[in-house]
Amino acid sequence: PTDFYPDIKWEMMTVIVRTVRRSPSHPSAQSGVALLQVLLLGAIFSIMGIQFSQTARDQILIAEQYENRVLGQLAAHSAINELIFFQLSGAFFRVSADIDERGEKWASPPSVNLHGEPITWGDGVTLIVQDLNGLLPLLFPEHFLWQRVLHRLNIPPQEVKRYLGTWQDLQDKDTKSWLAGDQEPAALDSGQRYINAYAQNNKVLEWVFNDRKEIFQRLNHFSHIHADYSSNLLNAPDALLEILFEPETGAAIRDLRKKGDNSRVLLRELLPNSFDMEELNVANSSKMKVSASVQVGSSIWQEHRIIHLTPVMKNPFPSSSTFLTS
Repeated sequence: PTDFYPDIKWEMMTVIVRTVRRSPSHPSAQSGVALLQVLLLGAIFSIMGIQFSQTARDQILIAEQYENRVLGQLAAHSAINELIFFQLSGAFFRVSADIDERGEKWASPPSVNLHGEPITWGDGVTLIVQDLNGLLPLLFPEHFLWQRVLHRLNIPPQEVKRYLGTWQDLQDKDTKSWLAGDQEPAALDSGQRYINAYAQNNKVLEWVFNDRKEIFQRLNHFSHIHADYSSNLLNAPDALLEILFEPETGAAIRDLRKKGDNSRVLLRELLPNSFDMEELNVANSSKMKVSASVQVGSSIWQEHRIIHLTPVMKNPFPSSSTFLTS
């Protein structure tokens, strides 16, 4: 090339290309990342393990509650059947399985009251037994005890007449009003129509005392649709005795039944002269309300039955039941 361009000076340039290789990261940096990954995975597995453990505990708790509920139901059923057995039996003897003879006499059954005082029947089992002839009869508002109760609850006499008159009109078959010369209205003030038939439950009581909710609650507590017309004050619950009588009279009646003395003469001496002994008796009826409450662990089983004892029948104790669990 110098031959063609004599005036140009040429210089040689050497170009050196160097390849730079990066050295690998420091070993401590890699181990830090790996540790973080391990910790993260460990935390995830721990959370999953805790969740599985909680689910297992919940399932165990649910199974335990079901078991306690069944145990409570069986205990209540057994207690009520034992009560019925004791009520239907007079004496108890241990009988050999091989010899059809009476053996030694069993111990007496638990003391049973028929006025609604709680009875400890066994471990965690409580029974409440109420003879229905100790309650006010919902089918018979003309019973003299209703009038006395309403007066003792400080309801004005004219209001008492209105309540009881309306109540009778609801259950009689005619359309004549309790007020002479009047006819029954088409409906009550609460909007309920006159059924003109015997009540089947406590709804009639609720309708009549619709304007006095507190009075209805109190009356509903010591009255029943299956209560007999012939009442037994010795089986009346304490709440009813407190309303019917002065404290001294109520205490005397409670003392009389505590001694087991059901003398009609002694009861007559305790009662006011206005009481009609023809509408009272001192014998127990064949109908009772039984409530059983059983606690097993944290579960409570409650069972309520109306029992009608008929010893001469093939099935001696037909009953209706309602249940409540928690």
